[in-house]
Order: sequence, then C-alpha cells, then structure tokens
Amino acid sequence: MLTMLGGNHHNTSFSAIERLQSGIADPATTLEALGQRLGPVVLLQTCNRFELYVSGAAAADRLISAVSEVTGVAAEDVATDLWLSRGVEAAEHLYAVASGIDSLSLGEYEVLGQVRGAFSLAVSAGTDDELLARVFHGAVRTGRRIRAETAISRNALSISSIAATQAAQALPALEDSAVLVVGAGEAGRLTARALHEHGARDITILNRTVERAWQVASTVEGRGAALDNLPAELARVDLAVSATASTSHIIDAELLAETVGRRSGRQLLMIDIAMPRDVDPSVVDLPSVRYWGIEDLRNTSERNAGQRAAALPEARAIVSEELEKLERWWSARDVIPTIKALTDHADAIREAQVERATRKMSLSPDDREQIDLMTRSIVKQLLHEPIAALRDGRAADADSDAVRKLFRLSCA
Repeated sequence: MLTMLGGNHHNTSFSAIERLQSGIADPATTLEALGQRLGPVVLLQTCNRFELYVSGAAAADRLISAVSEVTGVAAEDVATDLWLSRGVEAAEHLYAVASGIDSLSLGEYEVLGQVRGAFSLAVSAGTDDELLARVFHGAVRTGRRIRAETAISRNALSISSIAATQAAQALPALEDSAVLVVGAGEAGRLTARALHEHGARDITILNRTVERAWQVASTVEGRGAALDNLPAELARVDLAVSATASTSHIIDAELLAETVGRRSGRQLLMIDIAMPRDVDPSVVDLPSVRYWGIEDLRNTSERNAGQRAAALPEARAIVSEELEKLERWWSARDVIPTIKALTDHADAIREAQVERATRKMSLSPDDREQIDLMTRSIVKQLLHEPIAALRDGRAADADSDAVRKLFRLSCA
C-alpha cells in the first residue's frame, strides 16, 4: 500500500505550503526524522507543493503528527491544509505530477527532475524501499514518455520562464535594464537563462558562494557577487528576481525601504519565485516597488496553451497504461506468499516420494539424483501455469484465495 499526504496549488494555499517548507532547514535531516517516525518515505517539495509518500497504510493521525513534529506547524493546521490519498490513487497523482499534468504551468519540465531528485534524496537518506522505488521509477518513466510522445510540453513555461516573460512585458526595454538574480541554484540558473533569452544583458547573480554565482553568471555573460552585496544591488537594478532555498525572508520591508530611499524614485520590479518566499510580501506597500509572488504568476496566459491542453487525453492514457503495469506488479507482489507456500507444499510432497522410492527400490546415489532431477522438472512444469495465472494480477486476490483453499496452504 502507498499512502500520500500532501498539498499543492489546487487545494492548499501558498501560505500554508510556505509554512510547512519554512520548517525544513535541511531536507536530508528532515527525511531521516520522518523515516524514524513513519518508515520508508519520500518528501517531494516544489515551489507549489508539499507531498509525503509513505510505504504502507499509514494512519492519517500518525502522518499528521509526524509532519507537525518535523516542521513545527500545528497538527490541527496540517490536518486542515493537507489531504490524504492511498493506493493506486496516490500513485496516479504522482504520475500526473511527474508528467506535468498537475503542474501550475501545464507540461513544464522542471518537475520531472524534482520528482527524480526527491527519490534520490530518499535513497541517500536511507528512507526508500522496493515499493517507493517501483512507484517513483514508474513516475519518472511516465513523465519521460509523455513528454516524448505527446505535445503536452511543447513550448511549456516553467515558473522561471513565466517570471522572465512577465518581466519582459513589464520592462519593454529589458535589454537596457539592470537585472539581479538572487540565488544560484537550479531555479536561479534557469531564471538567469530565461531573462538572457528575453534580451537582458546586464545580469548580476548573487549567492552565498561567490564561485557558484560566477559559474551561473558566466552562462549569461553576466557577473557574480556575494550575497552581502544585496543592499547595494537592490539600489542599482531595475529588476530583481529572488530564487533561493532560504527558509526565511532574505529581503524584508526594512531592507527594501532603505534601498528605495537611494533610488531617486526609480521603480523596482521585484519578483519572488522562491518557496518559502524570499521576500516579505509587505514590500508591496513601499513606494516605487512593484512586487509579484508565485501566486501572482498563476494566471499568466501562455502561448500554445491550447495545443498542450489538447494533448491531455493522450497524456492521461499513457498514465493509465503505466498505472496498469504498476497494478500488475502490485498484485504479483501480493501473491508471492501464496506462490511460495504452493511451491514449498509441492516440493515437500516430491521429496517425500523420492525418499520413499529410494528406500523401497534401494536406488544408487546416481539413480536417486536422476529421479530427483526428473521430479523437480515435473513439479516445475505442473506449477508453471498456476503460478503464471497468479502473477498475472487480473484477479490476484480471488485466485490466491482459491489456491490456498484448494491446497490448504498456510501463508503465515
């Protein structure tokens, strides 16, 4: 059984997701803590989702308690903000996430890497198991198939790309504007690239590690600098996009108010695509500051959105096809105890009869070995079709029950 407790842009507010993610300073440490409480688990976090995948039929109150303990969010708030899903329904949701079907921007690519990264982190933290491996590998395979076989990702925009597109529309002379990207992680790198593709030429990357800032800056003909330069850069630039992995605000109203006073009335466009948010939303009240958060980018109109939406039926058909494979594996996995009991039962009868024939016929060791091989082959051939039917999975539970009753098997 697979259990999922989660929230995303469809059913949970951005502020609720932000509260949960703010309580996770180190994902690996958090995973280890969750693993101690829940057993095998994967934590999937993106800019608009917080989802926990657990191996087993974990009780809702146990999951809620664990999330509350590791994030510091009150249990009653967790129960309100998150929803529970089990079995194939939980797997179907993950497959849709990996495929971009469930994304804020239909068909976007980034989430596939995030799903893969979430499972890789679980492997590193030692919180994975066979079930989670099968489900997550299947989700990644499904995501790749859908992007290769359908048009759902054609001209799709990630949050980073949406931010760049909106910035280009708000600043028609983007090529003459001074641009700041705060954060040199994956989101910062993609944002810098998207802004450069939209014409930005004066791009500065700030990061705690200056070397990393310069690495990203070199890909967009920009320059890198330490995060300590943030106040000076905010006073200089026309556009600032923040995309760090900080668990708290790195740009508050006080810092920006001091900066505004040095800008001589020039307008600053501030875009925050981090989750949790890097920028205190109250900066929107400051004069000459225009602020957009992720929620403000939600309703961005995209080119060719209709074309991608038209691919949804085909994409969902692939999800169904891949889910059927998972269900067959699931069913086959559930009948393994029955198959083992059946083969053990048959082999016990075979061994008893071979031993009886050996004593009665005074067989030589060579003759006994030949009879042993022959009877093993007979048993294997006799059980081949019944075992294949059990593994087929179409009626696994009913078939398994029938076999246990017919042969009076104990599968304890």
